[in-house]
Amino acid sequence: MIFPISFPRRRTSWLVAGCLATSFVTLGICATSLAGLGPTNLLLVVNANDPTSKAIANEYIALRRLSPNNVLYLDWKFGDRQINIDQFRHELLSPIRKFLARRKLTDQIDCIVYSSGFPWGIDFSADVPPILRKAREFEYQFKFPTASLTGATFLHEQVVTKDATKYAAYNANRYMRLRESTADGDFQLPADRKGQLIQTVGHQRFTAGRIDPSSIGSHGFHHQYRWGINGELLRGAGSQYLLSIMLGVTNGTGNNLREILGYLRANAPADGTFPTGTIYFMKERSKDNGIRSIVREPGYAMAIQQLQSLGIAARILDRGIPNRRRDVQGLLTGIDQFDWRRSGSTILPGAICENLTSYSAIFDPGTGQTPCSEFLRYGAAGTAGTVNEPYSIQNKFPHAMIQVHYARGCSLAEAFYQSIYMPYQTLILGDPLCRPWANVPQVKVEGVADGATLKGTVAIQPSAQLPRGGQCSPFELYADGQRLTVCPAGGQLEIDTAKYADGAHELRIVGIEQGPIETQGETIVDVRFDNFGRTMEFTADSPIAGAPIKGAAKCVGADGLAIYHNGQTVAKITGESGEATIDLQRLGDGPVTLAAFAWHHGEAICIATPIKLQIRSAR
Repeated sequence: MIFPISFPRRRTSWLVAGCLATSFVTLGICATSLAGLGPTNLLLVVNANDPTSKAIANEYIALRRLSPNNVLYLDWKFGDRQINIDQFRHELLSPIRKFLARRKLTDQIDCIVYSSGFPWGIDFSADVPPILRKAREFEYQFKFPTASLTGATFLHEQVVTKDATKYAAYNANRYMRLRESTADGDFQLPADRKGQLIQTVGHQRFTAGRIDPSSIGSHGFHHQYRWGINGELLRGAGSQYLLSIMLGVTNGTGNNLREILGYLRANAPADGTFPTGTIYFMKERSKDNGIRSIVREPGYAMAIQQLQSLGIAARILDRGIPNRRRDVQGLLTGIDQFDWRRSGSTILPGAICENLTSYSAIFDPGTGQTPCSEFLRYGAAGTAGTVNEPYSIQNKFPHAMIQVHYARGCSLAEAFYQSIYMPYQTLILGDPLCRPWANVPQVKVEGVADGATLKGTVAIQPSAQLPRGGQCSPFELYADGQRLTVCPAGGQLEIDTAKYADGAHELRIVGIEQGPIETQGETIVDVRFDNFGRTMEFTADSPIAGAPIKGAAKCVGADGLAIYHNGQTVAKITGESGEATIDLQRLGDGPVTLAAFAWHHGEAICIATPIKLQIRSAR
């Protein structure tokens, strides 16, 4: 069972005003626990006007068991190609922030995930100081002032300042883990074979200090973490971010619905499988593509050394893409055009595949370069590309250590953002939660069982085992998608069920691996609260495939009833019983969960058992 919101038993004036169900909030204090990325930490943003966006969202919610409490539908009317920076701030960033505050999710959400149907490019020329627009020393940032949707979201703290010199800076991302202290706080780039740090601006190279590859740590992400100039985790002052990824791009040379659903379904089961494929690092020496490979080659030896120390196969090959390799578990390359189908190679589930070239995230036909969507078409879990000419600057592309962060157990989103100094131009696509090498805690609970009926205060004793050893602590309790309380290993989690409406509820217990990666595992328990003797009937079905759904609900003593889907109300009924028609277009195709609740005198009194349907509209 999954629910969009918690239903505390308290008077809610919004009912008198006729507002939507999304105004319910959890009663009590929301305990904060810092951890790596998990399903409870995602906000999925959906284009309510795009059927494909809704279908992709429905599938992803089902695959990753997202709470409907973590889904935002936007009445998006600004297209799916490019917008300007003010539209981004006012029409995307502002609604997202307001939604998080309204749902009491600000301390919980670490990653903004866009379904599809949103623009991949953002024109930020209005934020460039006029004096810098033609300055030679700033041409690499501002000659082509286009940011990506995911990059601008990640750098939201800097974007709201309206100063492009902050979010388009060479060292804008301090979560990037490959750093070494410097007196002036300048950015640093990875080591070459001799251990010398290389700083690349355009085609120039400068050496600056030394670095020990084994000292480059990987760390789980939380938006409340603050990062210092050298990538160190700080308390108090420091930079904050929000991870961000798009599930797919469907315009131009992007992927179609079938392809996006295909790679999301294929990669979700890869979590914690510790795959045995090979990660390939490609060297290209052709006249046209040589620079695309050379830019990143200094980091290859470092990454391969670390991967092999983890027992993971890694190889350097001398061509654009692997040829007839059936074990591609990851790939970094640099080539303007390629044909994956003709290569005869196979991308395995969970793989990150990325290509350093100029226009792979511009999905307009005729760019002359293969779009990054090609990797997804053939099964990659994630990829990235730039949305305008980036020049051959390593800072704007994932460093080779991305594969190491990933292999150490970080999620796909964490691996990407720990490896890019300048993510403002980089569009990241795929499944942010994919984590093939994660040591995922197997969480068990005592004190509550699936399907149980609960009364009063309930104590839950969580425990966990980790496939590759280690400890799990703390544990978190979520009620209907919102974090309620936290306890250490050996402790207990408590919930006072009398503070909630009677009826169906979801309890989610999350265990967090001790250590820097902070991998999450969870168990979900569907229960029923019964403190006041109230029950509710709810049915919903379509009499003919493709026809509107007929919903009926009843709760004795109720003033009104509501049917909702992923936090959005899709039908209302006045009185204690009645019927309603639900338009399939409101729901989108794919796996759908409908739920219903009843209220009396402005107070939620009962929640019905949700109904799962498979929708296929007559489009």
